This record gives sequence, structure tokens and C-alpha cells, in this order.
Amino acid sequence: MGARSRRSCSRRLRERESCRLGRHEQCATFFARWGFDYPESPRLRATVAEVRKASGGMNPKLTPAQLNRLWTLFSGKLPEVGEEAYLRQAQGLTSRFLAHYQHAVPFDRRVLEAAWSRCRGEDCEEARRQSMQRLGAPDDDAWARDAGAGVGQHLEPEAAEDPIEPGPEPEGRSPSRAAN
Repeated sequence: MGARSRRSCSRRLRERESCRLGRHEQCATFFARWGFDYPESPRLRATVAEVRKASGGMNPKLTPAQLNRLWTLFSGKLPEVGEEAYLRQAQGLTSRFLAHYQHAVPFDRRVLEAAWSRCRGEDCEEARRQSMQRLGAPDDDAWARDAGAGVGQHLEPEAAEDPIEPGPEPEGRSPSRAAN
């Protein structure tokens, strides 16, 4: 089995198993990342439908609206809201970040920085301080590594095509050789 096939298999298993085990936040995060990387993937749509059906609709985090909210944490693009909603938006993003963060598919903390930076006033300052305490200090090495990338840029997919839809094996490699 080639590296692409192993990634494809592990991705499908990761999503299904996290959902089957009732790890709703983790399940939604994995599917959101897959959808962010490959929004037109027919395999993604089929797998999400299969998991929803298997759960009997018991995963409240696996709705299109919930997955869209998670995409913001991958894309770095804040939805436009009125100034009066900046605090609610920053708090919501922070809560979502904390509930759904997975090292395997990390969010970009700069999304939170952007949301909190446009929130002004005493209420915002105190809420930001509390949120940053909840998040903890960022890993300095990771922040230094990511400093040159724009929000979400360092999270680009490994391959240009959907790894769930395997392409042809590279010339000169047979599937049996790739497994060795």
C-alpha cells in the first residue's frame, strides 16, 4: 500500500472511529479539516452521510452549520459581524477553539488574535485576558515557525488532490513495491 493509500485509510478510520466512540468534537474537527482541504470531495460527502446515519443523528456537532463554524478556525477569515457582536464572536471562536482543537489538525491561533484585536473596551479587555489564560501560552517554537505564514497558510494540504480519491501510482512503482 502506497503512502497516499495509507493516509487515505487512516483519515477515513480516524473520522469514523472518533464519531463511533462518541467523541463529537473530535469527529467534527476531523471532518471540518477534510472539508476545508477538499470541499468538493465526493468521498467526504458520502462518509459524513454514512456517519450521520450510523449515529442516528445523535452527533449535534456534525451539522453543516457546525462544520462551517469550524472552517473559520482553519481559514483565518473572520465572518463579518457588526461592531456590537465583536465580543460574542471572539468568545465563541475561543470556546470553539478550546473544545475542538486537535494536534493532528491544528487551528491557527492568529484567528483568535484577529478576533480579539478588533474587540475594544473594558468588557473586551477583561474577556480577552480570561480567554488567553484559558488558552495558555503558545508554544514559542510553533509561533516562530508559523510567523512567516499568513493565517491558515501553513495548514495547506499535503497533496493537491484529495488523498481519499487515490490517483495512479507513480511510474516505476507497483503497489507491491510501495508496501515494502
